[in-house]
Amino acid sequence: MDTDVIVIGAGPGGLACAAYLSAVGRKVVLVDRHTVPGGNMSCFTHRDPATGEEYEFDVGLHYLGDCGPRGSIPSVLAPLGVRPDYLPMDASAYDTLLFGDGQEFGVPAGLNNYEAALIAAFPAERAAIEQYVGLLKDVRSMMRAGMRRPGLAQLPGLAMPAYRMLRLMNATLGDVLDRIGASPRLRAVLAGINGTYGLPPSRASFFVHAGVFLHYANGAWYPQGGGQPIADALARVVRDNGGEVLLRTQVEEILVTDGEVRGVRVRRPAADRRRGLGDEISAPVVVSDADLKRTFLELLPPESLPADLRRKAARMGMSAPLYIDYLILDRDLVAEGKPNTNWWVYPDDDVDAAYSDAAAGRMTGTSFAYLTSASLKDPTNPRLARPGQTNIQVMTVAPADHGFWGLHGPGPVGGESYRRNPEYLRRKAEMHESLMRAAERAIPGISDAVVFHESATPITHERFVRSTGGTSYGLAATPSQMLHKRPGAKTPITGLWMVGADTRFLHGIGGTLGGGMMTAAAISGEPVSTLARLKLPDVWRPEPEFHLPQRTA
Repeated sequence: MDTDVIVIGAGPGGLACAAYLSAVGRKVVLVDRHTVPGGNMSCFTHRDPATGEEYEFDVGLHYLGDCGPRGSIPSVLAPLGVRPDYLPMDASAYDTLLFGDGQEFGVPAGLNNYEAALIAAFPAERAAIEQYVGLLKDVRSMMRAGMRRPGLAQLPGLAMPAYRMLRLMNATLGDVLDRIGASPRLRAVLAGINGTYGLPPSRASFFVHAGVFLHYANGAWYPQGGGQPIADALARVVRDNGGEVLLRTQVEEILVTDGEVRGVRVRRPAADRRRGLGDEISAPVVVSDADLKRTFLELLPPESLPADLRRKAARMGMSAPLYIDYLILDRDLVAEGKPNTNWWVYPDDDVDAAYSDAAAGRMTGTSFAYLTSASLKDPTNPRLARPGQTNIQVMTVAPADHGFWGLHGPGPVGGESYRRNPEYLRRKAEMHESLMRAAERAIPGISDAVVFHESATPITHERFVRSTGGTSYGLAATPSQMLHKRPGAKTPITGLWMVGADTRFLHGIGGTLGGGMMTAAAISGEPVSTLARLKLPDVWRPEPEFHLPQRTA
């Protein structure tokens, strides 16, 4: 089989890149080992063995920012004919921070509203708050300049001294909080969304923290039907424009000759093998939506990359992974009048402790809990739960180490069996009990209302998504792995490109979708402005196209 472009992985970045390349006339083959497209944007089902009921859950799309009429996410999706209904969350508090001593803080839409809410909660720290919000505005200016002309060349022209700009680019969130002299509680509030990038204040780049916060600065939304209909629509664009979407197909090697890509070698499903379909697909361009380590250290022949680049890829650190409880409650939180918010539950002000303990394999009750309910965000979706029930997820950071989970062999990607491992089951039970205690702070009585429970660990995520360390966020967004220190879309191998969370476009649905669009522009030679003016026919449907898989943890 010969084609123009092969895209490895149908995550948000791979899907967006494949869809845009198809839309401008490239013949694209999109390959993914899973049964549905979407990666972290996909959905799955769980069947309750007691009742036979099926419940649908999102893998990683919990809420979106910047979904207004000219927002960044509609600007990527709408030209392709992907126009979901964006359902707004509570504008007065789309995120709610809860602390062990009873204090609550609601994060409102609008940067000015946020500043006013902070000053109302911490009147004695007005100067620190104003300084912090000023820094957020500086980052916003840098981001807007970067969108106009990607790269670093435009930054010296910004209305701020060069030394100040460089300090921001090289600072951690902790550095900034030290600099403004924030109290312990104010520090915890300002760092309250750390779970959206999987790093503690002492390690997180202030630039990425500010960027993620600013993504939600105008409010938060949830797409009707969840993430799967968006993924299905993007795959539909590829097929409708002459491309192919090969699911259940594993890329085993990127083929390289004399420093140039020439295609991929795949392992096809049995039905395709019986039909005599070959195991090589040829193309002069390959785009990898696999993570950097999988791409550079496993899919590429060792001799195809300089040794120093392979060593650098091996040394790069990953963000913290997550443990997630998927719950069905025998309670109707919508009928109870619960707000359409996410809850962040913190036992105290020491946000860093949750990460250091998780990294060391100590789960001592220092972890925070994040609660989000698809039923509150999308109350008319009948696939989430039965009438009178609520679909909710509770999650926290967790150890990535296989040994913590009782795995001592090749790991889930290598085929190691673990789902009946007594140590694995014990660790899951401990994590669940700890999270339920924290969740009671947000929803009193939640433990007694659970009628269905399944969970996912970093091992689960590594098995299904093949992300190194089981993380959802890719390479850790530390100052030493940000901006020009982070991999670009173009690699040293001619014809090989990267998309996804490990690139300079960063993680999250917004970052990876936008990065996919920008990379498609670079590959095709079409200006981004030309792609943004496309007007493809509407392809979005509110229901999933594929039968969603049963995901076992």
